Amino acid sequence: MKSFCITTLLLALFSVYASPDEGMIDFNDAPAVYVNPEVARISPDGHALEINLKSKKFAPVFIIKAGMLKCNTNYLISFRYRIDSPMTEDIFMAIVKEPKDPFFHFGIRSRHDSKVVNPLRFRALSRQMTNRTERVFVPDTADDFIFHCDAYGTGTRGVIEDLRIQPAIADKFIPLFQSGKAGTGPLKLPTGAKEFEVAKPNNPNGEVVDAEKFGVSPGSSDNTAAIRKALDYCRKENAAKLVLPKGTLRFGSPDGPDGSVMTFHGFRDFEFDGNGAFLQFHTDLRKQEKGQWNYFDIRNSERLRLRNFSVDWDWEHDPIGAMVEVVAVNGEDVDFRFCDYKYFPRRDFRIAEVRRMNPETRTFLVEDAHHHHYEFYNGKRIPQITWLSDNTVRVKDNGGIWEKERMHLFKPGTFYRLLQYYYDARVFHNAESSDISLEDINIYSVPGFMMQSRDRVKNWQLVRVRVAPPAGKPERVVTCTADTYDHERGFGNMKMIDCLFSFGHDDAINMLEFNYPAVKTGTYTVRTRNLKTGPDTLRPGDPIEFRCGDWSPTGVTAKLESIRPLNQEAQPKNTPWVQYDRKSWELTFADPVPDSDTDLVMINRAYHSGNVIIRNCTFDNIAGRGLLLQVPDATIENCRYRFVNGFNIRSGYTFRAWTEGAGVDNVVIRNCTFEHVEPNGWDALKSTFVVNGYALAQDPHSDRKLYRGLFSNILLENNTFIDTFGMAAYISSAENVIIRNNTFIDKTPRKQELPYRGSFLVENSKNIFILDNRYEKSDFVRNPGVYFNPADVENLVVSGNRLNEQKEPVSK
Repeated sequence: MKSFCITTLLLALFSVYASPDEGMIDFNDAPAVYVNPEVARISPDGHALEINLKSKKFAPVFIIKAGMLKCNTNYLISFRYRIDSPMTEDIFMAIVKEPKDPFFHFGIRSRHDSKVVNPLRFRALSRQMTNRTERVFVPDTADDFIFHCDAYGTGTRGVIEDLRIQPAIADKFIPLFQSGKAGTGPLKLPTGAKEFEVAKPNNPNGEVVDAEKFGVSPGSSDNTAAIRKALDYCRKENAAKLVLPKGTLRFGSPDGPDGSVMTFHGFRDFEFDGNGAFLQFHTDLRKQEKGQWNYFDIRNSERLRLRNFSVDWDWEHDPIGAMVEVVAVNGEDVDFRFCDYKYFPRRDFRIAEVRRMNPETRTFLVEDAHHHHYEFYNGKRIPQITWLSDNTVRVKDNGGIWEKERMHLFKPGTFYRLLQYYYDARVFHNAESSDISLEDINIYSVPGFMMQSRDRVKNWQLVRVRVAPPAGKPERVVTCTADTYDHERGFGNMKMIDCLFSFGHDDAINMLEFNYPAVKTGTYTVRTRNLKTGPDTLRPGDPIEFRCGDWSPTGVTAKLESIRPLNQEAQPKNTPWVQYDRKSWELTFADPVPDSDTDLVMINRAYHSGNVIIRNCTFDNIAGRGLLLQVPDATIENCRYRFVNGFNIRSGYTFRAWTEGAGVDNVVIRNCTFEHVEPNGWDALKSTFVVNGYALAQDPHSDRKLYRGLFSNILLENNTFIDTFGMAAYISSAENVIIRNNTFIDKTPRKQELPYRGSFLVENSKNIFILDNRYEKSDFVRNPGVYFNPADVENLVVSGNRLNEQKEPVSK
């Protein structure tokens, strides 16, 4: 087969392909763009607008007229902007409160409908000149779409310049199937995680304790006090095992240590044997502002095993979620009917969020996705709820304009998953422990996370942990309202074997380190720009690696000496960023801080949460990502991902929201199946597999061309991709990515067929190899290939890929 290889020499030839002004909007071009003369003044060259909203709270700034944005097309929209007005608001809370500060609001919408629609909608705030790049897909039903900007806030002043609108698919395209000789393969193959064992409890002389002797009983309405007595005895006496009685055991007291029902603090060589018991939990979470109620809290323990039990919430009195049908919409009022209940048992229920679902398949990723926040955070922005019948309720939105403007997306006859809770509890919380095993455990539901593992945990595993609703209960439409599993700030070595995660509402797995954007203020000091994780994640003595703002290495790692809070009023008035209502912190180091033309990104190298093995696991019907991998050294093999929202390898930081990841290296993904992945998309590409970083933006977009080695040495081999929605893979800021010997089968039509379905997009990367992949003939994948930007892609090799002419049968 023919090989296509781009070398550095060819890149030099291609670099003159695009004009520097290609796609540039001339604001003087009246037929193409409307500029509001009451708000904006056009520069002589037509490339900039000076904005001044003198007396109104809102006004349109410009509108790119209908006709420029073509149907069924991806665009890159880029510009620079600056706001000169004072700002104090926390952008991260924009979804839960009215905007107060001056800002620019960008969006695309129908010319005939003033309401903003899904494809693009974001706010821009910055006191420094900031680049912004957005990728947007215009659907095939949108022949009258316009791109526009509005200004909010009396006294808003600022600048918007160098607006470009260009087709987003890259300059060049390589057809995937070509005849000829094969090209050069990769020079280095990733090896993935190193094998390791989690040590088992070793306490041969320890007592085996019967929990029933302490009052733990199926006949008790609340076993919390009794189980605490039993565990306290086991810890003090260094017991080897605690055995629960069979049957249903109920727990619910909210007044335990750290808000936990059962605490395993300071245990050594101990086993918690559930003996097949069914553990049911419940408490009134409406009384807790912060979701810190844990079923099991593990801290400072070694060689601890929890096994052989099932866990659930009390659905009979307090369902975590439900499928509802929209039966009427009137302004800000929506009438919901509970489909699986003649009488919904909790009349004072909280409605945290609703998200579109398919009522026939009971799947939660649909192409025409829509979700709406109500009382997302407990006690914040409470809607007005009126019962119309035993199973029909009217909900009046009581939030900010950001949710109210989306009310038109509710349509009678559509179905949603309604949640009462989100980040309100955890089954397992694991901290500062080693050699922890969870084995043969069924999790039926939790109003929050299944598990969070954080703070210097080392050597832990989940073996045959099953997260799924009980059989024969169609009303059980959710298991975990937050991420099913995440870990952060660890010491590495995590294993998942033969597990099932399903019916979750957020990411199935999120594995991350944190990063810390900052600016240098002295030879030995920096000021943080977003310490979202809190100061407790930084300790004196920690080695801090410094990166430039584009993630490129500075070569400097310095020892942290101290950290102290800075009062808001102590920040200079001319500071070019906004801390909003988060505190700023000053960090002092024993070694000099490197200079940088941009901001700095700090990585705490005291943590190393990688070396992850995920083997023989299934992730099915989850509204979040199947895996968000933000740590190095991982092996994922023989797993199945079905109806999940993508497989993402990411790292990034913002000054307003997420600061997660420290780069990813050495990942192997083999013998996995990806089926019906990414039907609604985190970005306009709707890619099954994403390797991408971000910086300086409001999540999740990227505003800066990042260091190309941020993601390195990634191997996808012998996997099967079934029914991709858009791109098979989007690769950016990467080096040495090998995609080889995979099979692609597309047999299901989509409501919206994307022209690049089954293709690849490569940007800002080098040494990318797409080799020997096999495609089954499909009417839905008509011209697969590799799109790339020749100006920033080096050594892209496309070789040996082939088409099987026998078509797969079409799914109905």
